[in-house]
Amino acid sequence: MVVPSVRYTVAVTFLNNVTYSIWTLGNKHQFKHAGHGMAISLTAFQMLVAGALAWIAVSSGLVLRPTLTASVWKSVVLPLGVARSADIGFGNAALSMVSVALQQIVKSTIPVYVCLLSVLVLNRHVSLRVWATLGPVVGGTLMAAMGEVSATFAGLTLAILSCVARATKKIINDRLLHGSKSSD
Repeated sequence: MVVPSVRYTVAVTFLNNVTYSIWTLGNKHQFKHAGHGMAISLTAFQMLVAGALAWIAVSSGLVLRPTLTASVWKSVVLPLGVARSADIGFGNAALSMVSVALQQIVKSTIPVYVCLLSVLVLNRHVSLRVWATLGPVVGGTLMAAMGEVSATFAGLTLAILSCVARATKKIINDRLLHGSKSSD
């Protein structure tokens, strides 16, 4: 197994964070101003651009592509891709129907869904201390966005589905990294 250098890891992490931040800000802007009613088209475009960037990174040798069996593709790559696509698709659709402030409030509930899915899917015990910390996290975001919230029921539902999809992706990653059981 080839271990990447620290410089390479820092560079890729920095590039990922910068491009993700730019993409997120642009995404929110386009849904609020130019992309209303185009959630599916813009999501497809977003996936196409991400796929093209991945292809460029692999074909240029910047990222090494591991050889995967068909069973690994079905059991690992496909579930992660579906969960991530659902997160982006539902999130983009929600942004066309809810304010960015409400989207951020709903996104702050992702740890709640992660804890619930950890209990239900991974059979993991989540301590009372962890549950107790979720209230201030969600409550603080709610207080910060007071007065800036506008939404439709469908938009709120899509935002919640996006959070559940993101939590599902986290659970799939956890299962891959640690197996079905892991400590709290």
